[in-house]
Amino acid sequence: MVMILASQAGDPGSTPGRRMGLTPGDNKMIKRGLSPLVGTVLLISLTVIIGVTIYSMNSQEILKLAPDEPQGCDFVSFQIDLYDSGDAFSLDVVNLGAIEIKGFTIREISEGDISDVENVERVVEPGKTESIPLAGSYSGRYLIVPRIAFDGLESDEEEIGVCLNVHGAEIEV
Repeated sequence: MVMILASQAGDPGSTPGRRMGLTPGDNKMIKRGLSPLVGTVLLISLTVIIGVTIYSMNSQEILKLAPDEPQGCDFVSFQIDLYDSGDAFSLDVVNLGAIEIKGFTIREISEGDISDVENVERVVEPGKTESIPLAGSYSGRYLIVPRIAFDGLESDEEEIGVCLNVHGAEIEV
């Protein structure tokens, strides 16, 4: 059974706030509505601050995870041939790009594994052809990856870096 009090039902001055025991000057209802909003803003702010702090503390470590490739490898273009001249192996290189090639890293490709075999330090100017004698003997599949100069990250000196494998040329002997 529901009983309606006359003061609640027929009173023209009856408002939801008055029924809850609030007087017109009381701000309890407004404060209750703001509390979840303030909590949400504080929670989001705290999350952003923690994220920025973690990133700033670990940004150098994150950058170390990226592969080190000198800037400019995208502009390297060359033709290469590895051949046996009878007593030694040689690389014939034509630099077709606009960047000076400082040398090459020769990598052997064998059943899902790529390993470095020899580093050749020989400058090949843009538009020039060089014949480079090699120290070892070769048979199988190889990836010839260019080495170029770039500005060092830790000093102002020029450093020599090996481009990624995608910039290399695959040959078979």
